[in-house]
Amino acid sequence: MGLTLCGGLCVDTQDDPNNCGSCGNRCASGICIDGMCSVGFPGHIILVGHDYASNRVGQNRVAGNAVFTSFDPEPHVVTFEGTAPTALVRGVDRAIDQVATERSRAWTKIDAAADEVPAELAQAQVFLIYPQGASSDMELFDIARTWTVALDTFTRRGGVVVVFDGESSHSGTWQMLAAAGLLDAGGHTVVTGDELALTGASDTVAFGVPLRYAAESTSVRFDETDGAGVVVSHPDGPVVLHRTVTP
Repeated sequence: MGLTLCGGLCVDTQDDPNNCGSCGNRCASGICIDGMCSVGFPGHIILVGHDYASNRVGQNRVAGNAVFTSFDPEPHVVTFEGTAPTALVRGVDRAIDQVATERSRAWTKIDAAADEVPAELAQAQVFLIYPQGASSDMELFDIARTWTVALDTFTRRGGVVVVFDGESSHSGTWQMLAAAGLLDAGGHTVVTGDELALTGASDTVAFGVPLRYAAESTSVRFDETDGAGVVVSHPDGPVVLHRTVTP
């Protein structure tokens, strides 16, 4: 293609990062390829083995940091309550609110039913799943399986998925990540009251989290990492996992 006159200069809008595709279209990345800005951002999948039936300042930062992994100053957070007990929903929200206050951040909560999730994700930065209560393993699997395509698209455009897990009558809320093809933790075991270690101190989820802390009620450790980074660990397995997804 020929050159285009933009602001008194002749430029190639196919590769000019200050006039990408058209005059004045500046690429945040500084990269313009075939008239399109390279705008890919990594997505994040974070599995937290705390259900926040009890809150404590240090552990609360795991939840808040996970949500604020999004670079948006006020992320829109689509939340799926499902069968999550009200006390756990409030506990998770308190933890996030604590970190929002500490960091002078804010978040907008958007509750969604299972069939509303794919559409709501289109305008969201974070998807949060509360620890599920009176659900069967099959019910969790069937719900999450319907989100597979939407969650793949969401994470590949830079979205953050955060799942909370704790003691339950089923095999764990982590199964929803596995069913959606995002992360398979293999199983979970209750570790409430045990001492946990911050093993991924450089991770964004670790900001302000104590190097060692007691697992509040209720907490679980997972059987497998599925290749994800370990942020917090128990002597017998990971408690907080963080996977990065590239576009």
